[in-house]
Amino acid sequence: DKALIIRGKNKVSRVIGAIQDISSQKELQKKLMNQEKRSKRELVKSIIETQEKERRQLSVELHDNVNQMLASCKLMLEVAKENGVNAKMLTEKTYHSIQTVIDEIRKISHHLNPSAIVDVGLVEAIEQLIEKINLPGKINIRFVPDQRQYKEYLTEDDKIAIFRIVQEQLSNILKHAAAKMVVIQLEVVKGAVRLSIIDDGVGFDLEKCKKGLGLRNIYNRVDYYGGTIRIHTSEGNGCEMVITLKIKQGVRSQLKIA
Repeated sequence: DKALIIRGKNKVSRVIGAIQDISSQKELQKKLMNQEKRSKRELVKSIIETQEKERRQLSVELHDNVNQMLASCKLMLEVAKENGVNAKMLTEKTYHSIQTVIDEIRKISHHLNPSAIVDVGLVEAIEQLIEKINLPGKINIRFVPDQRQYKEYLTEDDKIAIFRIVQEQLSNILKHAAAKMVVIQLEVVKGAVRLSIIDDGVGFDLEKCKKGLGLRNIYNRVDYYGGTIRIHTSEGNGCEMVITLKIKQGVRSQLKIA
């Protein structure tokens, strides 16, 4: 608001003013604040749901696998203690079972906290994940990483975010897509890391499935890191997911990206 006071002979003769209606601006600000609050609530809700999902999975893994194998080891040792004739054979079986338990716990630990990212790097961690999924031969996943050493400039949080997105989407594909072929590309394009995951599965109706936990986790993770996500899919036509995460300005100059 502005006002102009005109004086004449030591007294005010006229006041000229202008008033601007900012109610629409205030309304827009209110809508943006409410939208930000909803986004934060959605993110927190997604984190809680993901944690609960992982806890349930961990509980099942521990009960159905680790607990059963340890109970079997205990039983074999009790029998070996009472039966000297078969003690050696039972001890050997127990040894191999305990080794299986160790491997199973290592697998659970790696799923919850992918230390391979810190130990060997993001690309190698994704390659290890894909190798395990490809092993049974039911699906063929091909990984095409960028050869530039951009991964050295990503923070650990960035690397884990990318790894989790790959892990989540591969889980979605294995559960729902009935795909035979998946192609994953990880590259630097115009100062950003771009991740694309394409499968030849059955596809889906994006509007119906957008609120599912798997996709919502990916959307919220990308949003949290200030990235963008595009999904092209339809029933019977597979799915293409393209995710872009910006690289910091200092990193862009080191990479000399045009």
